Amino acid sequence: MLLKQTSHGLTMNKRLILLILVISSVFLNTTLASGQTFNYLEKISDTSKEINWEVGDKTLTVSDKNMTYTSTYDENSAVTKWVYKKGDENTSVTAQRKGNRIGISGNFKGERITKSLKLNSAPWYQPLSFSLKPFIASSKSAIIFWTVNPRNLSAYRMKAQKIKKETIRLNNESVPTQKIKVSLAGPKAMFWSSYYWFRLSDGVFLQYQGVDGPPGTPETLTKLTSEKNN
Repeated sequence: MLLKQTSHGLTMNKRLILLILVISSVFLNTTLASGQTFNYLEKISDTSKEINWEVGDKTLTVSDKNMTYTSTYDENSAVTKWVYKKGDENTSVTAQRKGNRIGISGNFKGERITKSLKLNSAPWYQPLSFSLKPFIASSKSAIIFWTVNPRNLSAYRMKAQKIKKETIRLNNESVPTQKIKVSLAGPKAMFWSSYYWFRLSDGVFLQYQGVDGPPGTPETLTKLTSEKNN
């Protein structure tokens, strides 16, 4: 009888180890490796610009001709620090989270600024195209988080919801994706929403569609054009 119990225990231990390995592999698959680069093309009406991603050690630097920002992340892809610079607006600010507050200081549109944003315990995601990556591999259907709008340095409580799995055409290829709807959390959800597409195989951000401004603002369409593993 004791032998049977021990054998059953070993079987259960093997199952537990296998489950841990599976969970670990999913977690690792949601983590971009340091040195990876991604290039995107953003189109608004008849204008377009290139956006570059550079993945570092727990950091992501996003840049175009006029703007650069670097986000520092914890192990769950939540932001702990954000440095934002935009040369044509004379903006250079640093935002850092401590507890349920984000402290912001620096120059914003040519003026010295110091402010504190009050949050709750929900994570801070910035940019969403990167921070939502682990959500794709999770079993959750929706999540709540905070993000900071670079236009006014205000914090907004947001919701991301899985809509459906969809195959899109990208760079002359058919790619299986997870489509995500992002909106303001709560009753304000009706006033604004946008859509993100993430590659199902590894959670990499592929495409964005939405209006980034007040009513009447042209739609923004962003797509991945190239990627490189260094």
